[in-house]
Amino acid sequence: MDKIQLFCLPYAGGSAVVYREWTKYLHDSIELNAIELAGRSTRFKVPFYESFNEAISDIYNRISEKLDGRPYAILGHSMGSALAFELAHKLKNLHHAAPLHMFFSGRCPPQKPRDKNNIHLLPDKEFIKKIMEMGGTPKELLQDKELLELFTPILRADFKLIETYKYIEKNEKLDSDITILWGKQEENATVHDLYEWENHTTKKCKIKLFNGGHFFIHECISDVVNIVNSQLLHSGCK
Repeated sequence: MDKIQLFCLPYAGGSAVVYREWTKYLHDSIELNAIELAGRSTRFKVPFYESFNEAISDIYNRISEKLDGRPYAILGHSMGSALAFELAHKLKNLHHAAPLHMFFSGRCPPQKPRDKNNIHLLPDKEFIKKIMEMGGTPKELLQDKELLELFTPILRADFKLIETYKYIEKNEKLDSDITILWGKQEENATVHDLYEWENHTTKKCKIKLFNGGHFFIHECISDVVNIVNSQLLHSGCK
């Protein structure tokens, strides 16, 4: 039996390594494919994306050769959810088989108006201050000047991506079951807001809540991956 491919997209400032621990908990029938974005880790020499569309094109090019008929799913956290959403629509427009399941983690529905503060335009000192206020970035990194100098351009490029992203209403809905993953202490939306995700699929939409804030995916790894396992194994049996 073919393994289910799970393509995972990171949050702003993240890389493929943020999903490394997931391999300890994923079911044997699921194959992790964490996508490395431009400008970091093994792709640090690749220029940052100039637009959201450029990012989607690059991600598509990186996964298209793996779309060989095997079942697959897509998951993204925060910025990664927006990337996953637009990627799924690109796949649909290019007549690929629909993902077995979509997981949108730590992000409001795309049509919900976002905060208009464009922090990617701030000077470095103010930019880092805002990042620290948001939380989720390791203190060790913020206290290491050399690491911070390497990391700041990545964060700024990612915030530029997400802050300049403009949702355009789609002509068609996705044809995948979707699961919304959310931290109970997240303040950016209510559960009622999250149910608006169901407007983006012809199939089922479920919401799963976890203890923690925006970065609950690190605080509750086993719980999150157990939900992923459960949803994918159930979908694979249909």
